[in-house]
Amino acid sequence: MVQDKDAPFSLSAYAGIIAKHKAVVLIIVIVSVVTSLIITMRLPRIYDVSMTIDPPLVGRTNDGYPIHIEAQDVIAGKVSYGAFDDEIKKDLGPDAWKGKLQFFLFNPPDTKLLRISLKAEEKDREKAVQILNTLYDVLYKRYEKTIDARSKEITDLIEKTQAEIHAVLDKVLTVEDSFYERYNAKKWKRYALKELIFLRDYLVIIKEKNIHNIALVNKPKVSKRPIGPDVKANLIFSFIISLCAGIAAAFFIEYWKPFQTDR
Repeated sequence: MVQDKDAPFSLSAYAGIIAKHKAVVLIIVIVSVVTSLIITMRLPRIYDVSMTIDPPLVGRTNDGYPIHIEAQDVIAGKVSYGAFDDEIKKDLGPDAWKGKLQFFLFNPPDTKLLRISLKAEEKDREKAVQILNTLYDVLYKRYEKTIDARSKEITDLIEKTQAEIHAVLDKVLTVEDSFYERYNAKKWKRYALKELIFLRDYLVIIKEKNIHNIALVNKPKVSKRPIGPDVKANLIFSFIISLCAGIAAAFFIEYWKPFQTDR
């Protein structure tokens, strides 16, 4: 039954049209969902290949806040925009990866670390691992000179402080010095030694723990399970689209016949 043009909107009438042509709707939905499932199952499996790095550190503030040569967001920006792609392809060869290298970057919450990943097909998993290893090497070489210069600066300060310690230890108090002078000299000597030894030990800690090049927290590894394609999401999307198409087809069939008759 076709609704009259001047009749008011009736939801039940539209529901009746859909029920009348439910076979068409079901066929469209079933064919679309099955086709989507077949295509999805034939698509190559995609794996996540990732590594986590700690940006290069050159010291800490008085509050203990780390001082990086480049913070993780700066490194992430450069990696994302392909600043190191040419160097990677130069090391691995132009055929190492098809197309542009698309890195995915993530900063784990409450850390200064940076997670870098690639999405790779099953056959390209090892290539992705090689690319991440090469990227790490490129970044390491990039910061090596700055780290070495900073390390040498601290080493020179340690040696200078050590020399001052020896100078204080070698200071001789003569018999001619008054008791007051000898007392003050000994007091100064103890204080100076305490301060210099503290400074030396502090510099050693800075050098050993607070100066380091970019470091691998987690080596490049492949996810145990594929991350794509998402079969569930594809089926849901296919079902919604095909249902809408089926309903549209039902209304088209319902109103097309009278239109043809009127002509």
